[in-house]
Amino acid sequence: MENAVKAICQALIEEAGIVISHTDKIAALGSSEARTTAQTIDGMRLDAVEHIQNLTLELTRVIASGEEPGEEESGAEPEGGGAAE
Repeated sequence: MENAVKAICQALIEEAGIVISHTDKIAALGSSEARTTAQTIDGMRLDAVEHIQNLTLELTRVIASGEEPGEEESGAEPEGGGAAE
């Protein structure tokens, strides 16, 4: 379980870095001429935030249950595929 917790936390760190990077890019654009680009980057940023939410839920499940990702009492895969990527 400890390896799963570490892997999920590492993925959270990486996703947070992506959100920060996208936020910096949007701030650097500044002009209204770059609005389309900013909207595209914002969409990617929201995707990263969604991934953070999914990882956080998986981390909570792993710690609370003591199970490895993908391992449930019924033996079935968890919805959402666990801590992929």
